[in-house]
Amino acid sequence: MTSTPPEAAKGEPSTPVPEAAKGEPSTPVPEPPEILRFRKLFEEKKHSNIIWQEYSHLHDNSLSQHLTKPDYNRLRRALDSSRDWGIDGKILQSFEDMQKYRIAWDLKDYEEFVTIKFACGQHQDVIQLYSTHFERKGLTPWILNIMLAIYVKLDMVDDAKILLREALVKEVLPDLSIWEDFSKQYLTFSHEIVSVVRNMLVDAARQNTKAYNLYLTHLFFNERPDDALEYYQQNKAAGIQHDLSTYEILIDGFSKTYRPKSAFIMYQDVMAQGMQPTQKMYNMIINLKAGLLDAVGTEQTFRDMVRSGLVPDIYTYSTLLNLYFRNREVSRALAVFSEMQRDNAICINDVVCNIMINGLMMNHEPVAAQEFYKQMIHIGMQPDLITFNSLLKGFVYNKDMPAAINVIREMRAANIEPDVITVTILIDSLLSTTETKTAQSLFDAMQPYNLQPNVVMFGAMINGWVRLGNMTQAVQTFTMMRKHKVTPNVITYTSLIQGFVQSGQLAMATLTFRDMMQCDNVMPDRATFHFMIDGFLGHDRFEEAMVCFRRMRDMKLIPSKDTYFVLLTAVVTQERWKEGGEIMEQISEDGYEIRNLSLLRLYELSPWAKTPNLQTPFSSLHDATFTPIMYRLQRTAVAFRNITPVRPTAILRSRQPVRWASASHVAREGEKAAGEATHQFPVHEGLVYFDNMMPLRFSQFDVRQLLFQSTRNMLEKKAKSFAPKDAIPIEFEIAEVIPRLGIAFSRSRDGGAFLKFQYKALPTESKLIANEIASHISKNLRDRNVITTFNFQPVRAFLVRGEPFMEDLLARYPSQKLRIEFQGADLTIEQIYKEFRQFGRIFDVTQPNPASKELPRYAIVQYTRVRAATSARNCLHGITVNGTRLNITYERQIRTNAISQWIVSHPRISFPIIGFAAAGVTYAIFDPVRKFCITSKITQRFNPEEYAVYRWLRKETWARIVPSTARQAQLEEGEKDGTAAGGWSEREQDERMLRTWLKEQPETFILVTGPKGSGKSALVQSVIKDKRYKIIVNGEQLVNSGNNNDMIASLARQLGYFPVFTWLVSLSGLVDTLVSATTGQKAGISSSTETQVKQILETVAVAVHEVTISDESASTSTLALRRLKRLTSGKPRLKSDKNENGIEDENEIPVIVIDGFLAREKGPDHQELWENLAEWAALLVENRVAHVIFVTNHVGAIKVLGKALPDRTIEAITLSDASSDAAMRFVQRRLREVQLKRNLAGLDHAVAALGGRLTDLQLLVQKIRGGLDPDAALHDIVQRAIVEIRKYGFGDDIGPDAPGSKFRWTDVQFFQVMSALGRNEVASNPLKRGFYFHLYQSSHFPYNGL
Repeated sequence: MTSTPPEAAKGEPSTPVPEAAKGEPSTPVPEPPEILRFRKLFEEKKHSNIIWQEYSHLHDNSLSQHLTKPDYNRLRRALDSSRDWGIDGKILQSFEDMQKYRIAWDLKDYEEFVTIKFACGQHQDVIQLYSTHFERKGLTPWILNIMLAIYVKLDMVDDAKILLREALVKEVLPDLSIWEDFSKQYLTFSHEIVSVVRNMLVDAARQNTKAYNLYLTHLFFNERPDDALEYYQQNKAAGIQHDLSTYEILIDGFSKTYRPKSAFIMYQDVMAQGMQPTQKMYNMIINLKAGLLDAVGTEQTFRDMVRSGLVPDIYTYSTLLNLYFRNREVSRALAVFSEMQRDNAICINDVVCNIMINGLMMNHEPVAAQEFYKQMIHIGMQPDLITFNSLLKGFVYNKDMPAAINVIREMRAANIEPDVITVTILIDSLLSTTETKTAQSLFDAMQPYNLQPNVVMFGAMINGWVRLGNMTQAVQTFTMMRKHKVTPNVITYTSLIQGFVQSGQLAMATLTFRDMMQCDNVMPDRATFHFMIDGFLGHDRFEEAMVCFRRMRDMKLIPSKDTYFVLLTAVVTQERWKEGGEIMEQISEDGYEIRNLSLLRLYELSPWAKTPNLQTPFSSLHDATFTPIMYRLQRTAVAFRNITPVRPTAILRSRQPVRWASASHVAREGEKAAGEATHQFPVHEGLVYFDNMMPLRFSQFDVRQLLFQSTRNMLEKKAKSFAPKDAIPIEFEIAEVIPRLGIAFSRSRDGGAFLKFQYKALPTESKLIANEIASHISKNLRDRNVITTFNFQPVRAFLVRGEPFMEDLLARYPSQKLRIEFQGADLTIEQIYKEFRQFGRIFDVTQPNPASKELPRYAIVQYTRVRAATSARNCLHGITVNGTRLNITYERQIRTNAISQWIVSHPRISFPIIGFAAAGVTYAIFDPVRKFCITSKITQRFNPEEYAVYRWLRKETWARIVPSTARQAQLEEGEKDGTAAGGWSEREQDERMLRTWLKEQPETFILVTGPKGSGKSALVQSVIKDKRYKIIVNGEQLVNSGNNNDMIASLARQLGYFPVFTWLVSLSGLVDTLVSATTGQKAGISSSTETQVKQILETVAVAVHEVTISDESASTSTLALRRLKRLTSGKPRLKSDKNENGIEDENEIPVIVIDGFLAREKGPDHQELWENLAEWAALLVENRVAHVIFVTNHVGAIKVLGKALPDRTIEAITLSDASSDAAMRFVQRRLREVQLKRNLAGLDHAVAALGGRLTDLQLLVQKIRGGLDPDAALHDIVQRAIVEIRKYGFGDDIGPDAPGSKFRWTDVQFFQVMSALGRNEVASNPLKRGFYFHLYQSSHFPYNGL
């Protein structure tokens, strides 16, 4: 019976029929409960038979009319998944019911309907449906393949060719990949039909460029580059012209299949035909030549590209950068980078920067890499974890540990936390140095990195010691781990046990194992048991090894192949046949199979195989062994090859039940099966991807793969065990295991491995058989429940349908997002979902904007787990779906910061807030530090001279070794003291007065004045030298500073104010200017020099006050101690123990000396400085915090101080020159040693001529000590004074434009005054007495200036 679709019967369009057309009422009617129960069966995933029974019940009761199209779709999916007999008829009945209730069909429904008709042999119905429907509605590639197969099968080849030409006219391209899928499913044994239709499709592809390109893409997708090259050469010999799109596919295909020579031939053909290669062609050729490290060829291709008028893009430049860095041509790489910077069309991104940093580190240029990193920061580019890891790796391998520490600090400053790979690299580098010889030294070396001690850190340390074979330090590290209260895990214990076993310390391994068993939260895994078994067997303790083996079985742990290997080897070596039987039974229970025929033969001849209690003798298993083998021969029609003995080792493979057979029996059965085979089939290759073989790698320094490292051999054994031959009813061979490593093993990221297998099948059935092999491997993994130890997740297997892209790009690491680029038409969301859902749950699919012209067009697929994304990328990259090739890369997730965006968008609000916050942070962080530094300056906390222990040690050591130097120092100190006070009787009274004032509480200023050189500073220093707390401010240094910033720095240095940021004044002014320019109003954050000076002085005042308070609080305990000493000693109380003001020790009152007050007043800044100092001193004195002594030679100082402290009387001391006798005694005491050696005639005359000025007398002493006699020294001093007088009085040696060259007096006025001074005639203002009135012309101005 011919079934006609509803659209074909009624002539209606193929759109869904409205609900009213289905016979339903216009008003909503509650659905019958039977319908709801029927739909619930799908949610409960009931068997298809139960679902069909329920549907038959609905159909019999006329309730199926309430079903919708989604209900019918789910019904057909459930029936199709069961694959039972009679399913096709049930599916056709569901289509007929849809037609009956006028439910519209879509294109997928038509294709499924026609396919089932074809499978049921109803070819005439399909032809009739095509003539009535598809000629009007259109044709699809799938329907085209069905029609071609029907025409060829019915010997209507001409009709098939006509149909093919019509399809080309209608732009329905023949797709060989779709044909192969169709033929594998429905034409398995119709080889002649498959061959004829395929040749027709290939010939049709030559007539259409799109079809031609589609066929080439199909060949490369199926990894048939040789067929593609042969097809191209045949067409070229036939005179077919190829366009650039064809050559682009050829070059791209040969590049991805690692055929660079063929790609170069295609490129040469393009150039020979005078065609202009595209940008993509040039980039692919450049990439191929760069991969071969062919710098000359790469540069030539690059020049050809530039000559053709194409502009190199960032991909081209990045390829050149990698090439030159790999060739150790740093200068040329830098030249390429400079060219990239000059090119305005190139935007330097983080990938390029990471290439530069890694390349420089690779070429041992850490300084250049660090400078590049600084420039990267300077231009505002944010470094990522890859950047920091590249820097860290380079510095560590270049042994620059301070720079490595700085990198980690900058990582934390950028809110990027170091990962576990960083920890492992640091530990490995520290272990390689000569300093880290112990566990404690290694732990101490980790402290500068500010890393949190945890189980990962200690585990890496223990693993490092184990690799070095230093178990002593490994044990110490384990003890240190316990002291830090870090709980060890199974990996920690297993590492220790492995180390002990490898070093032959079986007793320590046993103790560690017992300690592990006593832990509540740690249980041994099969790796732990394996090392224990290996250790016992290595010491010939087979019984203990079997105890471990049985304990392992009791804990439901399945031994690995390596464990069984060492056990079976020991059984054979020691002839432990009884225990061998137990091991063989466990092998059978665990699903392993022994493939080594020599070992099996040995067991057949062993005494254990001949024991009467053996339940399954070898001889009875021979026939049963080949039952599945013959089934596979009948199923696949592949000849069974001879099995030859392999090397005598125990090779274990996972399978269902274990079966043994002798080598001769296997050989006989193999020859028999090979003789029965009637066809020889070509060999095909396929790839299966295992997705959880290793930990994922999210950065260059991810340490997890080092903790769970696996060698290539281990991966091969593990991957081969996942694909046992006897568990798969299809004959195949494992060709190779390819870890997902990129270019080098150290660059593994995706954590998986590829298993390449070979099988024999017809070309039309190759994909079908590959799918069956992959599905059986996946089922075997699920049945065995293979779980990894590093994440306790199952291992999954997927058939690789694309072309895996093996790369080692530094910036591309696994992520949940995949970027799917379309080389062809865009895929719909249904197509994307269908292809990618099998790998895991999809969070979202983002399709390209239809209006966007950005190329290439791409979609974003975001998974819920990273493992699903890695599997999809490795299995589907390069796949062709409906003529569109998919290129899949990882998409980095970009997270925007709403806070930073708001700050940038609202500068009027954010800038003042940031300024106030910065000020608050500065106050909270730096002010306590500054107070501490000032307190240390006042108390001399870090001055060793203040500590009696140091003075005693110096006296008992250095002073005894060099006594003359010590005595000379004491003599010089005594001379200085005498200079200050003891030597001059005029100074004794002033000194006593000053000491008396300092013993009292601070009430007012103390002013010490006098002419320059009168010994003011020396007097003050001699008085305060015994004071505990003192600060000296040198005004001369402040006013002699070059600018305001230097003046602030000098003041802070003298007061102990640290840290000080002198650049804040300029920066705050600049920020205020920028804010006012952008927002129109000032931010109010600018500061001046006066503000910073006041801030410094206020902080010093607070620190001095705290020192005073702390001393007052400590005075109570000090006083009690002194009273206790007096009582025990019986001495009477002295009046000096406590002064009138209640202070125990007057030396505890801080003293602040401002020397050189009003030293210079040449600008408003200096005037403000002196006023600020005076006000600050007034604050200290008024609050009785400290004594303040002003030392100055300025006669107007008392006026300035009076303004600051108007209600107090200033206590002043005015110093004058010494008398003649005192001056003579001073000079003689200083020249005592010189007078013993030579005669100093004329000394009295020289001293009398100079007078009592201290500086002049000291200069005289220096010149006499230098070798001059007194008269010559006097003459030299006089000549120098003459030069100074002429310089400052008459302007000699001063240019006319120099500052100070314009005096307020004339030369005559200055000469008359100097003459009067020489005659001692001018004692006061001469104008008051009419003295030289005509010279000054009634003006005080010249006289005051003098």
